[in-house]
Parts: sequence; C-alpha cells; structure tokens
Amino acid sequence: MDPLLEQFIFSWWIGGPMESARKTFIRRLPMAKLIRGEPARIAHRSFSMSSTQNPRNIYVAMSGGVDSSVAAHLLLNSGHPASKIKPIFVRSWANEEATVDYPPDSRIKTNCQWRKDWNDLVQVCRQLKIGPPQLIDLSKEYWNRVWEPCLEVWRNGGTPNTDVLCNRYIKFGVLARRMFQDDPDSLLATGHYARLEYQPRLQLMSAVDKRKDQSYYLSTTSPDILRRTIFPLGTLTKIEVRDIAQQLGLVNARKKESVGVCFVEPSIRKGQFNHFLAEHLHESPGDIVNKNGIKLGTHQGLWNYTIGQRCRIPSQSTKMFVARKDIQKNKIVVVPSHNHADLYSTIIHCQDFHWINPDFNSQVGRKGIAAKIRTGTIDPIPCTLEFLNPEGSDIRVELDNEHGVASGQILVLHREEEVLGGGVIRLAFRDKCHEEESTL
Repeated sequence: MDPLLEQFIFSWWIGGPMESARKTFIRRLPMAKLIRGEPARIAHRSFSMSSTQNPRNIYVAMSGGVDSSVAAHLLLNSGHPASKIKPIFVRSWANEEATVDYPPDSRIKTNCQWRKDWNDLVQVCRQLKIGPPQLIDLSKEYWNRVWEPCLEVWRNGGTPNTDVLCNRYIKFGVLARRMFQDDPDSLLATGHYARLEYQPRLQLMSAVDKRKDQSYYLSTTSPDILRRTIFPLGTLTKIEVRDIAQQLGLVNARKKESVGVCFVEPSIRKGQFNHFLAEHLHESPGDIVNKNGIKLGTHQGLWNYTIGQRCRIPSQSTKMFVARKDIQKNKIVVVPSHNHADLYSTIIHCQDFHWINPDFNSQVGRKGIAAKIRTGTIDPIPCTLEFLNPEGSDIRVELDNEHGVASGQILVLHREEEVLGGGVIRLAFRDKCHEEESTL
C-alpha cells in the first residue's frame, strides 16, 4: 500500500487490531472530551506525517447534513490542517420546476431543494473554520449514469437502487476521479457509516452502528477509489454523531436525515413516489390477476409495484400482495397473504457482480458467506455461492426463504463483517423446480 496513504488510515477510527480497546476508551470519555480532541490525539499517530511534513488535500463530500459535517470535524480534530480540508457539495438534480401537479398533501418537493442544503453547508464550514465549499454540478452525469438506467429498470418491472448507482458512478466515480485527476495526491472523505481495513489487502467492513450501516450502498464501489477514501464515522453510532454536532452547536445538528431520493421528502407517504415517477414513465394499464389468471383489477404500470408489496384492489376485501410481474403480458399476479409461499425465494441469480476482493474464486465453498438483499436487515442471511461464468460477474446464490426478492435489487455478499461485493438481481426462484422450469 502507498506509504503516504497509510499515514491517513484511521486505525483507531475505522477499525484495525486496536478497535476493541478504542471503542471501550471512547465510551468512557465524556462527550466534551471527544469534541476537544482526546481521541483525536490517538488518531493523530496515523496522521502525524501528513500534518507535519507533507499534508495532502482531503476533499470532503458534504451534503449540508449532520453526518458529513461531523466527519469534517473529526478530520480537523485528528490534527489535519484546516487549509487542507476541502469541502465539496455535489448537485445531482437540475430540474428546478416540476411539471406535474402533485396532490397538495403528497409532500413531493417541486424541486431538489439543494439551495437550502447548500446554505446549511456554508454556515457549517464557517463554524468549523474550513472552506468555503466548492459546488460541483453533476446533474448531467447523474441523469445519464443513474436516473435513465433506473427508469429503464422500472419500465421493465424491476426495482432499482438509485443510491448504489449514485455511489458507484457519481460520488465514488465521476467526482472522485475528477478530484484525483486534478489533485493526484489527494484523498476523499465522506460521512458514510462504513469502515475500511487493510489486512493486508483492502477490506470494506460494515459499520459499528448496524442500524446505520451503509456498506450495502458501497458494495459496488471501485477498490481503487476506496483505497483513497476515509470514512471517519465508521466506529461511531448515529447517536454519538448527533451528540457531537449538538455539542459543537452546528446549525444542522437537529436536521432531519435525508432518506431516499433527494427530491422526495423523507417523510413521504407510501405510494406518493409514484406521482413523481409518472412524470418520467408513461402509464401502461394492465390486468391484476390471481394465480388462476382471474382478473381482479387494473394497474397503471408495472413500475408502480414491487414484489412483496401490498396491492390495493377496490373490489377485493382480502389484502393482496404482488407475487410476480408478467412483463410480456403486462400483468401483475397477486396472492392473498403476506406470508404466501410465492413471495419467498431460495435461489437468486445475479449479474454484473462487482467483487471488492479480487481473489473472488476463493469464496466458492467457503463457510460463513452470507447475503443481504436490502437495507434494514441487520444480519445477512447464510448462503452458498456458485459462479455462472469464469469472470465471477454472474453468480447463483442459495439461501433460506427470503421475502420479496425483486429483479433490479442489489444483492450484497458478506463474510462476517467484510463486504465481498454486490451485484444486480436478475432472477429469483422459490425452489430448484421453478429454477429448472425457467430454463426449459
């Protein structure tokens, strides 16, 4: 590993052999001491070369939210010069005026309110005595690399993950490469809850705070970019981060978290996102049928539903749930129970699987491999792994019953706390019989 970069690895902040002792030490410190810098003096062991001999620029991707603000503070607190901390703000959505008349109570923003976030960031940078922040407009890149591909997946009945694509192609793609091209010795820092370790190869690890862990969203990120990235929040909990922000008096200390796509309110009611998608996807009415093919109702587009979701049908008093989408016939098949067998899968095929560990062949047959197909599930599900091509980009996973597996979702493989990689779900089967039938 690059010896200069090694000076920037937070051995006490993002893992390593001393992590257990560090966490115990942190827990025993009053929050005021954490802010003043006692733990930072320990982290300073890894930062000493950069702060006294040849400090690198660290570009901090900041959203105006509390997490990235505290991440910038921790970099300062580690002893890194304020002049070498470069806050950057990415604008990813350029549509200033909405063209759809949303219901008054829908909570859809008429545009991505990036100006409010920008103003919050400007104030935070003044409080931290860094900056001023640099605004980088990547809305065109976001549209081409994230939004249009996701629209195509929705159009074809799948369930894409915009956050995973945004991290891969925008934050840790276009943005990072632009920073590193303009400033070859620089590093990137973000407010993600994740950890990086080197034992001796690079390992992406889940965060200490399992409920806030964001390693799932980083599972398809380039290892070359991760090697030049710092995650200062990896060993802190959200409560600790919020406490630090409040003790520092940051203007965004009580700011609500941004959940999901930036141009939709975090508190959006279930189903209202469809009003936004309707601006980009034309309605395509089709039948809603039961397993016997009997028509129960009509849908306005396959993209309105995902597998396992409740499907409200006015003519039905029984709750119905989406079990399958027939793309060719534009039909949705529903079943009458949330625990219906057709809503579960035991075999999943993935494509475009991205391995963070280059020695992916060694994972076949290994015990301890587990899969995660969505965030919010704290523990990955034990599974077995099989390669469907020599490159390892197409894989087959067998696991215990998993509810609501949909094409387009991201499947992430773990070994204990290490994230091995992630890929796009192409097919999911209830059992081997259904898998064999699909190949006939």
